Amino acid sequence: MSNETSDPSEVLLRVWRALSRFQCVLSGFLVLVGSWYVFRYRSDYPVLAGYSWKYMAAVIAPFLLLAGGACLADRLPGFRLSGRRPGFMHALAASMPAPVGLVLAVMAPDPYVAVLMFILAAGLTASLWARCLRSPRPLLISLGPVLLACLMFAAEIPELVLRPATVVWGQESCFAMPAFPTKAPFIGKGGRLLGGLDARMEAPEYPAGARLVTNSIGLRNDTDIRTEAEPGVTRILSLGDSFSNGFAADQDRFYGPLLEQALEKRSTDPSGYEVWNAEVSDPAYGLRYLQQHGLGLNPDLVLYGLCGNDVMQAYWFAGPGRRFTLIDGRLCANPDYGGDPIPFYEQFRDRAYPRSRRVETIPASAPPQAGLVETLAAFRIFSGLFNLSLAYRSLPTVTKGFTGRYEAVDGRLRLFDGAANLGFYLDPAPPVVDRMYEVFFGLLNELDRTTRSAGGRFVLVLFPQRHQVQSGDWEAMASYWNLDRGDFDMEAPNRIIGGYCRENDIECVDLLDLFREHAGAGTLYLPGGDVHFNRRGHALAAEGVGAYLSTGRIE
Repeated sequence: MSNETSDPSEVLLRVWRALSRFQCVLSGFLVLVGSWYVFRYRSDYPVLAGYSWKYMAAVIAPFLLLAGGACLADRLPGFRLSGRRPGFMHALAASMPAPVGLVLAVMAPDPYVAVLMFILAAGLTASLWARCLRSPRPLLISLGPVLLACLMFAAEIPELVLRPATVVWGQESCFAMPAFPTKAPFIGKGGRLLGGLDARMEAPEYPAGARLVTNSIGLRNDTDIRTEAEPGVTRILSLGDSFSNGFAADQDRFYGPLLEQALEKRSTDPSGYEVWNAEVSDPAYGLRYLQQHGLGLNPDLVLYGLCGNDVMQAYWFAGPGRRFTLIDGRLCANPDYGGDPIPFYEQFRDRAYPRSRRVETIPASAPPQAGLVETLAAFRIFSGLFNLSLAYRSLPTVTKGFTGRYEAVDGRLRLFDGAANLGFYLDPAPPVVDRMYEVFFGLLNELDRTTRSAGGRFVLVLFPQRHQVQSGDWEAMASYWNLDRGDFDMEAPNRIIGGYCRENDIECVDLLDLFREHAGAGTLYLPGGDVHFNRRGHALAAEGVGAYLSTGRIE
């Protein structure tokens, strides 16, 4: 019988090879499942196949390199070392994937992609170091995190298989035509949304995405609309943009269906109500929709939900020389319109607050661990962290608009940025604000007149903005941009619009006081400085409008 023992170095080599192959299998699994997350992401401003150049350069291309390296690391030729310790160049080469993966994880806009990039980079680093040292120890150290990542992604497989298509609000996957068409027909029979949708959209309050359903013509309703309502049923046509139609809100948890429920709850009439939801971008396209399609739905009541950028957009689309013009009360295509000489927000790039932002860093509103909690909470096995993550993300923060590239040059807030639009609150306001209101009021008159002429009732609803409602968000904005609080009047738009409505006998529901009253019980807006309502905000708006329509006052 032989007493020979195996060479320890040979045993280590076998262990190293076995672990290396095992890690290669795990990496292959991560690549297989994770690829779906990498390639499903859609950029806000795509240039190719739904991706921006930045996303392709900073995520897709590095992912392919990391994926290939992680899966093939055990097949790479080994480093030939003279001693047990690797040389400087060997150590540098073996360590490089780790910081690269960390940077890519931070840059990734999706939590699944962030985890994937980091784990693949860590696994590749461990494989290279194991080859450098001719030791399985780095692989043993990395095996735990890689196995955990595999478990995290494995738990997501049912969601991958069963989840409906993901759409992006404002893009062709969701909208029937470009966001602001310049040619007839300008808007579809159901508004801007595609007909026949049953999909999900990314939503901070819904880990699996918010369900988005439209009927055959594109109204955000589960059923098709009949030509006439049932006898005794009050038919309401709700017009408005993403506030009215529930950006990042679930199908039965946005303003429209909640308003229907609020009215039913208050009503003693057994016939009831039906609310039909048409997505329009602003009062100009809203009037075009009402006159072209909306009246054909035979509404008894037309609601228009006005949000913070609607007056500005109305001026851009129906102002002097723009794409629409009023002719005998009808909004028509302007025959003299020559196209947009500059992009929308560039028109206002010189309208900036006079003071520059402070140089010192503004303290973060969320604790350091908030980012890690938010990333992990996206995975099913860490779903218990979701409420904590949402609480972190809902802390007061700065609202960012669409003019960041101009603000980065001189550090000055643009007054018309598509989000906060603080030019409407500046006291005194820039002269262009008066011109914006003049165009808006012309459209508002026609919305009211058109509805009344068809035998209906028109009501304007003023949706309050987060910096009007939540003092913490306003303080964050003012501190970040070095604003003098005395330069701004947070009630100015409501006072101006409300006053005009009273003088011209136009019904108007102002929800500002109601929202301020309930702001202390928790945020009413989406996290991260987003200006849209969250679930509480939609419910409160519906209750306020329901109370007004039922009793003539907001309770």
